[in-house]
Amino acid sequence: MTAPSKPELLIELYTDPMCPWCLIHDARLEQTLNSSDFVEQIYPYLRPVVKFRPYILDPRLPATSTERPADRYDDLGSTEYTAHQPPTKRQYYSQKFGGGLDAFYSKIGKAAKDVGLPPFQWLTDGKVGATWDSHRLLWYAGTIDEQRDSSASSNGDATGKVYVPGVQAQLASRLYKAFHQDSLDLSDCDVLADIANDIEGLFKDKQEAKRWLQSDEGSAETGHLADLGVMNGVQSVPFTIIQDGSDHTSEVLDHKGLMKMFDMATALHK
Repeated sequence: MTAPSKPELLIELYTDPMCPWCLIHDARLEQTLNSSDFVEQIYPYLRPVVKFRPYILDPRLPATSTERPADRYDDLGSTEYTAHQPPTKRQYYSQKFGGGLDAFYSKIGKAAKDVGLPPFQWLTDGKVGATWDSHRLLWYAGTIDEQRDSSASSNGDATGKVYVPGVQAQLASRLYKAFHQDSLDLSDCDVLADIANDIEGLFKDKQEAKRWLQSDEGSAETGHLADLGVMNGVQSVPFTIIQDGSDHTSEVLDHKGLMKMFDMATALHK
C-alpha cells in the first residue's frame, strides 16, 4: 500500500526577470528551503512547491523581436521609447536612478554577495526590453512541471536536498542570469530561444523554441495569471503568496522572515 502524499507548501512568487530584488529573494528562498531549519521544522509536515507568476515591472518598454500585447503595455507614443528599439542598460538605469545609482548598487551588491551571486551589471550596452515573452516561457515551463507532478522536485534528491528546482525554476534562474549578469536582451526571440533550448525538457531544439515564441501560445494564460496577481494585491515585486493566500508579503525576506511564514503555514498540520 502506497503511503499518502505529503501535503504541499505552495509558494507562489510574483516576479519579473528584470527585477534585481526578485533574484535576491529567489536565491534566499532556495537556500532557506534546503536549510536544516526547514528540513527539521517544516519538511516533516509539508513539501515545498514553488511556482513563478508573472508581473510586468515596466510596461513602457518596447520589445526587440515581437509585438507587445496592447492590453498589457503602454502605447509607445506615450513613452520616450521607439518600437523595437529598447534602451541600453546604461541608458535605462542612469535615467532611472540618476545620481542614486551608486547607493543602490552598493546596497543590492551586498545583498547579492551575501547569497553567493555574482555582481549585477548595470552600465552595459545590453538591452532592457519588454519581458512578456519571458513570462510566457515561464508559464509554459510551469505546465511541464505540472505534467510531471514535480513543480519543485519536492520529494528531494540523492544529495539530500528537499527542494530541487523544476523546469520552471531552472528557467527563471537562467533568465535572471541572462539579464543581470550577462546583459542579454530578454525581448530578443533568438536570445530567448537559446535560453529555452538550454533547459532540459522544455523544447527539443532551438528552432522549436523559436517557433513557439513567435506564436501567441500562452498569452491568454499568462495574462490571466497576471490579472489574478492584481486581484490579490500584487503592486510590486517580489511578491510572495503562501497556500493560496493564507499569507503573503511584498518584502524581500531573509531566512528568519521566510521561516516565520512557513511556521505559520505548518501550524495546522502539526
